[in-house]
Amino acid sequence: MSEAITDKPVPTEPELVQCEICLTEVPGSVATTVEGPDYVHHFCGIDCLARWREGAEKLTPPPPTQDETPSGY
Repeated sequence: MSEAITDKPVPTEPELVQCEICLTEVPGSVATTVEGPDYVHHFCGIDCLARWREGAEKLTPPPPTQDETPSGY
């Protein structure tokens, strides 16, 4: 008995995600991701991930020094 053509699996395209830095579309299965409680960032590779981390470090204020810590804590 021969199978009908419609019985064969149809290949599907991989889900594409966009790199947060360079906006290149890459398959989600190979993207580097950084997850937070309310978001997921995708990166095409470690170079773009490093660029994103550098930018995030610039936006994060440094911890207070001992002179800046309020008394009573």
